[in-house]
Amino acid sequence: MAMNASVSAIQDMEKTLADTVRNLDTLSEKISTNFRPSADWNDNQAVAYNQVMQKIARLVKSPTEDLKKQQEKLKQLEELVQSYQSHQFNG
Repeated sequence: MAMNASVSAIQDMEKTLADTVRNLDTLSEKISTNFRPSADWNDNQAVAYNQVMQKIARLVKSPTEDLKKQQEKLKQLEELVQSYQSHQFNG
């Protein structure tokens, strides 16, 4: 019974992680595309603002890549737990 709950918990984590990655990807994309200055927006403050927004977009990208790697590890863990469950232990 504990192993069944473990598979379910892993699947919940996978879903939550996938949702988080999707949200971060969307956020990064919106920051990158929606906060570009217009042609007439060329003063120093506009340039500084644009640099900050691009930095934020990059800061979001790095953790997203790490989370994607963890998704693969969770899938492997789920497969291992399912494999363990399929074996009968006679004691």
